[in-house]
Amino acid sequence: MKNGAKIASAVLHEACHNGHLEVVEFLITNGANIEAIDHTERTPLHSACDGGHLDVVQYLVKRGARLEKTDKRGWTATHFAANKGDVQIIKFLIENGADINAMDDKGYSPLFLTMEDLPRHGLQTGASANGYLKIVEFLINKGAPINDPDKHGNTPLDTAIYYEHEEVAAFLIGKGANVNVTNQTGSTPLHTAVSNESFPIVKLLVEKGAQTDAADNNGCTPLHIAVGHNNFDIVQFLVEKG
Repeated sequence: MKNGAKIASAVLHEACHNGHLEVVEFLITNGANIEAIDHTERTPLHSACDGGHLDVVQYLVKRGARLEKTDKRGWTATHFAANKGDVQIIKFLIENGADINAMDDKGYSPLFLTMEDLPRHGLQTGASANGYLKIVEFLINKGAPINDPDKHGNTPLDTAIYYEHEEVAAFLIGKGANVNVTNQTGSTPLHTAVSNESFPIVKLLVEKGAQTDAADNNGCTPLHIAVGHNNFDIVQFLVEKG
């Protein structure tokens, strides 16, 4: 009986991940555990979100799957959807009561995962940043805290700038992101932009009130960093604006 339950659980996870709704319905109707976990403590709902199958997600939630159940990493179903950049599943989960601010074991919310995955998905699948901007917009408009830091003191704006997403950074600033916030190293978003030599983002930050003379924990200002990178354009710009 125990082996039979394990087999049913494995088949259910496989069906959820691959989007086989009829199989999922059959298994659940015939007694399969809707909260059965695999070796990583993922539930069938996690598998469906990871596979990107909205219809399976909708069915599982309708049948009572728990939205806040977590795997070994502390990921909820919303984390899985954010990791895949699936705005439709994210919307469905949030609209059905999922916690938009749930933190995983590393202190990352779905918003942070969305931003970190922007470059990975963009490079591997050719997905446009605009599609992911819509996810960020949705999460912020639904109440995701815009200035709350992760365990390293980095805010969503820091993350957007680190990955050089100018459009996302501009959106966050427009929604009230603090352009002078400091992380654990004392670095501001401007320090990060200068370190990346992202001149358009440097200009955006300064235009929106970033302090050009802010020093990090080592006493380095953005100008010091620009000089260290031998980036004349940014050096000239910071001197003129300073």
